[in-house]
Amino acid sequence: MSSSTSAVPLILAKATPDERVKIWTEQQPCWGAQYTVETFIQREVQLLQCLLAKDDGVTAWILTDPSAPPDHRPILSSLEIFRKRALVRDDKHGTLRDATAYGVASVFTFEQHRRKNYASKMLSLVGEKLTEEGADFSILYSDIGKTFYARHHWVPFPSFHLAFPSADNFVNDAPCHHSPGLVKMADLVDIADSCESILRDKMGASRCKDETQDAVQVALLPDLATFVWHLVRQTFLCEQVLGEAPDVHGAWYEPPRSDQQNLQQQSHQRVLMLWSCTLSGGRTKPENNVMTVLHLAIEDDAISDQELSKALEFILGIMHTEARKWLCNRIEIWSPSERIQRLVSNMADIKASLVVREESNVASLRWFGDGPVSRVQWVNNEKFAWC
Repeated sequence: MSSSTSAVPLILAKATPDERVKIWTEQQPCWGAQYTVETFIQREVQLLQCLLAKDDGVTAWILTDPSAPPDHRPILSSLEIFRKRALVRDDKHGTLRDATAYGVASVFTFEQHRRKNYASKMLSLVGEKLTEEGADFSILYSDIGKTFYARHHWVPFPSFHLAFPSADNFVNDAPCHHSPGLVKMADLVDIADSCESILRDKMGASRCKDETQDAVQVALLPDLATFVWHLVRQTFLCEQVLGEAPDVHGAWYEPPRSDQQNLQQQSHQRVLMLWSCTLSGGRTKPENNVMTVLHLAIEDDAISDQELSKALEFILGIMHTEARKWLCNRIEIWSPSERIQRLVSNMADIKASLVVREESNVASLRWFGDGPVSRVQWVNNEKFAWC
């Protein structure tokens, strides 16, 4: 095999099951050090049983030599593609439509094939593939900074989160109309439907925050398949490390109803939050374990700061309890709005700091629509979108 991508007409091919196992085996030391090779492979196989992966929702691709047969051809570079439901709002035409986005993940080159431009060649072919598939846009989260993927049209977007330590002494005295307001697995269908409806309503009603009339809003849908995929990852790791897994996956707050409010008005004032934990540090290094908000939804943006603060205090109180229970020393909220940043920062029991991500988990987007990517605004760039 030549050391140059220009010497052989390499192709992008769908990986066979055996080729996937070879890829996972090579990836495990980098991305699954808390597992044995066998257990890491078991996790990946289990993730392929998730709703998100059905009907080729998650596919593995390799850059390879077309002259060699499957299972005997070189795996020069590899990645996964996640098909995701999305929304696109175009202010120029005043339209909100359902769209298809693709998440690019697990970009990996075997050690012996590195520094030969194989990943670059593969990404170029992936761009062509996604164009053929009719992609509206594609996202990825870079762990190698902003430059490499930007050269291949996945442009870095603002990537930041609020981070604060979990605390045993967090004071939660916010009243809730329906206590305890916990989200269990049985609640996920209804919660996901609510989260999706909230996003659709907000994108349908609001214009882009742009002085021009040529801006575009895009968003991945916070749907059931996506939430379950994250929770399956969480459950698998927690059971490996702790022998058990969380059964509380979020919480919601509903303001007490005033005499002037009817039941229908009250039912559209909830604040919803879903989360998951990652035990990268296991039992011995809890400082490396993090509980991250997957999605925060506010049904009524007209909710007062006072009431929203109560909601956040109530929900974050539950989240603190869960974080300590599951050995997570840190809590993160990705891409919080300026309002959420302000309200959380004003809470006396939370020592929050804003972290700007420059090298890891850099949210990046490739736009396949009309006009430059500079006209695109990524809505709800939260942890649920990560893949």
